[in-house]
Amino acid sequence: MKHQAHLSPSDPNQANQDRVYDERTEDAKKVVRVLAILEIIISLFVFCCGIVEVSMTGESCAGYYSCHEERSVGQAIWCSIFPFIAGIFGIVASKAYSKTLQIRLLLVFSIIGIIAMALMAILEMVYLYWRAGTFRMVQIILFSAAAVNFFLLIFSASYGCFLACCNKRNQGAGANSGTDQNATSSMDSIS
Repeated sequence: MKHQAHLSPSDPNQANQDRVYDERTEDAKKVVRVLAILEIIISLFVFCCGIVEVSMTGESCAGYYSCHEERSVGQAIWCSIFPFIAGIFGIVASKAYSKTLQIRLLLVFSIIGIIAMALMAILEMVYLYWRAGTFRMVQIILFSAAAVNFFLLIFSASYGCFLACCNKRNQGAGANSGTDQNATSSMDSIS
């Protein structure tokens, strides 16, 4: 009998805290889902603009003495992959049945995506100096999209941290669940 009382909290404060944690977790999962959808949309946009950017590379001449090379290393194409994967894991982590591992994968790919978007923004700005005309406009659009996706990934990583690390309800479902079961079974043998 003591074991059953131990499993279900009779304390109203504990039940209230559990309800608050559940509400916060559900709200955080809704935000993660919206962020993930935005990350996927922006990543696909950046990927498509990256293809346009690479197809426009070459030498451009506005006059006899004003020729310059419009070049790209395809940074928009390869830097948009990790934010896209982070968006997919964000949708998976926002499901009601998500596991701690899925949430941690969201966190890892969000951080890698942050680094990729920062690298892309830096490369876009470095190559922006030599650009002109339509090519320059594509470059500015890509830089702006990278900046927006950078901040979305920061928010996504923050919410992923809340869901994986900071939420007390999820800590019991992670690596400590085996020790909690052992402690509960030893309590049964004592009583």
